[in-house]
Amino acid sequence: MVAILILLAGLLCSSCAYGYQDVFYRSNNVTARTQHGQLYELTLDEGAPNISEADSVYTVAIFTDIHFGKTGHERHEQDFLDWLLELKDQNQLPKFTICLGDIADHGYESEFENYNKFSAQIEEITGSKVFNVLGNHDLYNDGWRFYHKLIYPNASFYHFKTANFSWYFIDNASGSLGTSQYNSIKNSFENDSSPKIILAHIPFYGNPNFYFGNFAMQNTDETDKLITLFAKNNVKYFVSGHTHHYYKNSFDSFTELSVPSILNFKTWALFTIDEKNGTVKEEIIEK
Repeated sequence: MVAILILLAGLLCSSCAYGYQDVFYRSNNVTARTQHGQLYELTLDEGAPNISEADSVYTVAIFTDIHFGKTGHERHEQDFLDWLLELKDQNQLPKFTICLGDIADHGYESEFENYNKFSAQIEEITGSKVFNVLGNHDLYNDGWRFYHKLIYPNASFYHFKTANFSWYFIDNASGSLGTSQYNSIKNSFENDSSPKIILAHIPFYGNPNFYFGNFAMQNTDETDKLITLFAKNNVKYFVSGHTHHYYKNSFDSFTELSVPSILNFKTWALFTIDEKNGTVKEEIIEK
């Protein structure tokens, strides 16, 4: 009994900065965040990638779980920027960059502002936008109001097309898509035969070797429907973060990949996209 009380006291103390209500219970307001599942179509004028036929093969840099505001860790933002500068010297810059969520550690406005300073440095080097995914830590302390105001493209559920690929950025930061968002994805797929890449924060299936599989979407019915939907609609990759660890799972017709945390491991991913042949290859970059 004493041990249980000590454990609970530790959890209470450690959760103060995150907001008690967020640590022990997060209301699933994904329907409100996605405006009842309205898929936002990002245009070229708003910064969507302009991939021409001449750019049939190119790369995309993906990092995740950068946790601005977290203490007790060595930061690796400069390592990522230095890597980009090396690629620039070699004329091999990625066409664009993606962050898969947990931008902030506590959901504070100052943490999102510091992330924006970092993403501005990336954009200065690459000449293109950083596309973002909402993470569960970004919701702490009512962080969604700051995320929505400050973090490009100011939406948690959006889509753009490159030459032949479709890119879907989805909101599962509360652990579920919700019915309206799932239906919107399903309806969009019916009119979209392109090869697809799905970007999210939380793995939809999950690796039982990490946290007993608990760091994945917990609605098994939703997961089962997604597996079927992805298999039938030319999805190539489902890419997520959240676990802070590397994990790859093949579903024959598509691949689920969990990218390691840039904060924990000074690691990120580089995707090679072949628009003409509809193929994707990933490489994990460790510095």
